[in-house]
Formats: sequence, structure tokens, C-alpha cells
Amino acid sequence: MYLKYTKRSMALLAILFLHVTLSAQPLQRLYAYDPGSGLEMGAFRDVAALPFVTSSNINVVTIGSSYSSTTDGLIGYHDPNGSPIMFREWRNPSGHRVQAEAITKTPSGDIVACFFDPVSFASDIVRTSPNGAFMWSRRLKGFHVRDVDSDWITTYPGGEGIWLTGESSNKKISIEGLTGAGAWVFSREYHVFHTIWNYGDTRGQGIQYDPVKNEVVVIGDADIAGLTLSDMILVRVNPLGAWSIGRAYTDPNGKEHYHGKALVPHPTTPGDFVVSFDYSNVTGLAYDQPAMMQMNPVGSPSWMYAYPGVGYFNGTKYYNLGIDTDGSTFLSSGFYSNFSTGNQTAYSLSTDLSGNPIQKNDYVLGGYFPATSSQFGRVEFNTKTGFYYIVGHFRSKVTSGGWPMGPSPRSFWMVATDAIGQSVCSKDKKPYIKKPEPKIPTMDHFSVTLPGPAFSPLYSVTVDPKQVKQCSAPKRFENFEAEAEGAAAIKFGYAADRSQIIIDIAGELTAQGTLELIDLQGKTLLKTSLKSGKQYLDASSISRGIYMLRYQVPGIQNGVKKISVH
Repeated sequence: MYLKYTKRSMALLAILFLHVTLSAQPLQRLYAYDPGSGLEMGAFRDVAALPFVTSSNINVVTIGSSYSSTTDGLIGYHDPNGSPIMFREWRNPSGHRVQAEAITKTPSGDIVACFFDPVSFASDIVRTSPNGAFMWSRRLKGFHVRDVDSDWITTYPGGEGIWLTGESSNKKISIEGLTGAGAWVFSREYHVFHTIWNYGDTRGQGIQYDPVKNEVVVIGDADIAGLTLSDMILVRVNPLGAWSIGRAYTDPNGKEHYHGKALVPHPTTPGDFVVSFDYSNVTGLAYDQPAMMQMNPVGSPSWMYAYPGVGYFNGTKYYNLGIDTDGSTFLSSGFYSNFSTGNQTAYSLSTDLSGNPIQKNDYVLGGYFPATSSQFGRVEFNTKTGFYYIVGHFRSKVTSGGWPMGPSPRSFWMVATDAIGQSVCSKDKKPYIKKPEPKIPTMDHFSVTLPGPAFSPLYSVTVDPKQVKQCSAPKRFENFEAEAEGAAAIKFGYAADRSQIIIDIAGELTAQGTLELIDLQGKTLLKTSLKSGKQYLDASSISRGIYMLRYQVPGIQNGVKKISVH
């Protein structure tokens, strides 16, 4: 695409960023996993990335459930490339299903994993070292956990807190607080209401600790009694579970509905959070569309967008399940269902820090075992490797033979992507935006104390995992993309093995040209002069990520180009 450069504000770069094409190959890792004998069919639910690599070469930890067995939950410990170091199989001695729900890392570097027992309606919380050594477990009765977070907090004994959200056995949004050692702090279910609708079931879906206000922040949804609609709800409580504020996001006309799914702190606005949710206007382009919102500490949106872009059409339903940030972009993950075929497709959606869409990626699997369906759960940015890791599962088209084929096949699956979600299996699509405008009434509440922690019956065994690459990785090469007018052309590329940006100019310049490497906040990091022929710009001092190349080549053209440094 050809773009003339003029001296405008750096905000224009965010707009240009949506329209130019990446000229370098991202790192891509896509693995299917067989955790052990009898466990080959299943799905990962959540992922935690450590900010370091352990002595056992562990950097990424996953949680999932086996569908081969009705009894087994799994925690996988992986190296930075996704290869499994160890899987631990978690069993219930009564034969109840151990259903994976959520995982997080503690600020001290340990792992907290959460499972649900639907027979007993109880949640089992397990803490391990980063190398997988068992530390403690607790059972939370009358509570279905859906998400977990951990952070430093000086008012808790030991200085660490663990917070969980979900729903109680009474089907009400609930929040639990534990110390880092697993001691009980509070357990509450909250009955929320306001003047527009009567609520039925309510549940928490995502939880984060806010150190700015010293509050626990929960996003979730509430079923509207008598209607097949729901509101998104926000609840903030203090570290002892006392109510701070509650907000609902609703359409008083009953035509739009909202499902809150996950949230992440905004990297440049302390106290603000960005929420991933599903949005439907019922008569619009899709039944449920992926959406995001930035909200301030009292729940008021700075921006709120739904993304009904290319590939969104009537007959689909989107589940926008996870979100994280690398400090320059947001990446949400999930899947959509096609009502006519019954199949699902995993996707990711990237935006800038103001919610402007960058790219949507559908993950259409081929490779060794083409898939009929794929689903993503949650996503986490890995500060050690500089890539997003997304987990889920896929179904093979081949219904006979051994893993990963076979009857009703469903394989554990993990993908690593660049800052805008690109991987070897993805198909890029250009999203556009819609602005929902819900009413946001303040909710009232009353709360009920839930039972405190009890002994967890879970026990674990170590199993021997296998993995295969789901898609072949591309070869690394100087991948040029031309910006041409007539015989003159400018080509850009990136050589990862030499950490160099390559510029090749064919044609005569009427004066000396210039090239600037700019980050997504508009800061110039490198600048060099340009002339005809091939030139190399040393990028070894630049962190991995997405950048902009702004170039002025007198006599040929001026413009802006997006490039991935990896």
C-alpha cells in the first residue's frame, strides 16, 4: 500500500498501523500434546508464563482437563519453546471429575492452579513450585472457581494474596481471598441488583488485584430474569471482601446484551483495566461479537468497542475468553461457533492501547492432521520470550488411527504468536469497530459468607508426555515486500539471524532520504540516511516487538511501514 507522508501528530501512526502489511516472519510455535497414557484427548484451559526459566528449564505452565478420562485434571510444565518438561495428573479419590478452570503465577514465582469438582460443587486450589513440587492444596466448598490472581499485599500475613472469583452453589457472584500460604481471609457471595432489571444467576469470570486502590476487581455477567439476555457486571471489594462499588452494563430496551469474560491492567494508565467481553445487538451482523472496554477505577468506560469485522456474519457466536498485553498491544483470544456447520474456529484479536483494531487472526489448522474445529481458551504474554502464548484444543478430521487422530478426537494445543497474534496457522482479517452505548447503573448488594477452606482430597501422579508440531514452521529468510511506482521500488525486510533491518531502494533519489524506526508510542528509536541500493540497519539493541518504519525517499515516495523485530 502506498502512503504519502505529511507532518501530522503521532496519533496518525496508530491509524496507519492498521493498514500496512507486516514484512517479516514472526516466531511461530504450534504444538499438540499427549500428556500420557489414556490422557491424549483433552483441552488446555489457561496458561501462566514465568518471568524466568527454572533450573529444570521450565518457563510456561498450562492447566487442562482430559476428555479421555472423566477423572483427571492436568498441570503441564513446559520450556520456553512449549516443549513439555513434565505433566502432573491430578485425581479425585472418589472418582469425581477434576475440571480445570484457571492458573496464575504468584509474585514470588510459584504456581497456583484451580480445579472444580461438579459433583461436590467445590473448588480445589493447588500451589506448586515453578519446578512442579507440591506445596499445599485447599478445598473451597460451595464455590465454582472461574479465575484466579495473586499479588503482593502488605496487610496479608506473609505479604502475598491469592484471590478467586466464580459463583456460589446459590448461583451468585462470589469472591474468595487466601494468603500465599493458603490461609483463609474471606469467602463471600454477593447478591447484586439495580432498578432496571431483576437478575437471576450471576457469576464472576475474571479477577485482578488493583494495587493503586488496594482493591480486588471482578468482571462477570448476570442473567436477566425472564429474558434470554445478560448484563456485564463489575464488582470492586477491599482485601477483606467489603463492598467498594458495583456497576452494570445494560440496555434498558432489552435488545443488547453483554458477557464480561476477562480483564487486564492498562499498561500506561494505573488503576484502569481493559476488559474482554462478548456483545450482541441481536439484529446486527452477529449474534455475539468480540468486544473490549477500557474502564477507570469507578467503572466508567474511556472507550468501548465491538469488532464485527470481516468474517463476522449472521450464524456465528463469539466467545472472547482471554486478554493480555505486552505493553504496546492488547491481544484477546477465544473461538466462534458456526451454527450451520456446528464447527468452531479459534481466533485472536489485536488492538492498540486505545482499542483501535490492528488485526484479527482465524486459526485454520492444516499440517499433519487437519482439523474440523479449534478453540482457544486464555492467553498470557511471556515477558521472558516476548511472545503471547494461547492455549486450547483442536479436533482432527481423521477419525481413525492413533493420537492425535481417532474417534471424537480432541487434542491439547498451545500456540505462541507475535504482538498481533500471527502464527503459521492463522489467516489475517481486517476488523472494524462498532461502539456499544450501554447504560451503566450503580448496583446495590448484600453479601453472605461462604464456608472457609477445608482439606483438598486431590492427589497427583507424574505422567510421561509426548508432543508433535501441528503445523510446519516457515523458513527464515529475507522476506521483502515492495512499495513500487513504475520502475522505482522500495523493499523492506528483517534478517532475524543478524538482527538487521534490510532496505533495498531501486531507482534514483533526487536528494538524500531518511528512515526512522518508531515504537507504537511514537518515539523515534533509530534514524539513518537512505540512498539507492541495499542498506542494513542494526536492530540488535531493540527489544522484540512491532515497530513502524517512517521513510522519506525524494524522487520515489514517502510512507510508513510496519515491521516485526524478533
